[in-house]
Amino acid sequence: MRILTAIFLLVFVNCAVVFAETADEAMKRGEKAAESGKHQEAIAAFDIAIEKFSEAIEKNPRDAKAYTDRGQAFQNKARMFLIKNDSAKEEEFRKLSNMDCATAIEIDPNYATAYALRSFNSAISAERYYENAIKDAKRACVLGKCDLAKFIKARLKKLDDEL
Repeated sequence: MRILTAIFLLVFVNCAVVFAETADEAMKRGEKAAESGKHQEAIAAFDIAIEKFSEAIEKNPRDAKAYTDRGQAFQNKARMFLIKNDSAKEEEFRKLSNMDCATAIEIDPNYATAYALRSFNSAISAERYYENAIKDAKRACVLGKCDLAKFIKARLKKLDDEL
């Protein structure tokens, strides 16, 4: 009986930890899995983060940060499909990311992180919207995210060199 009780508690505690995981924790777990080459595990973690950010958006549809955070989760998921050479899925999730960034910018036109993420997405999308990427990177820099803008500028140069 003690063994069954111990097993039950172990399973219950592990399940409670997974269900109690925050969106940020799921994102970190996904990023760690991605770095380790565990792409399916990363996708599953990003799905949890997307779900949690979606719940936050339902509670407060005017939360620009929640939209941008979910956009980041979509972008991370897109990156996993890029690694897996599934360009259709990659573009699908990149577009969802851009939609969330656009919504965040609509809510808060001064939210630099949304511009930076949308700029990054534009820079690496299949269509490579350089003009949009540069415009958003400049706006992000004006709003205080110059480090991201410089990264995007370097990424655009690298893409140009590859073409």
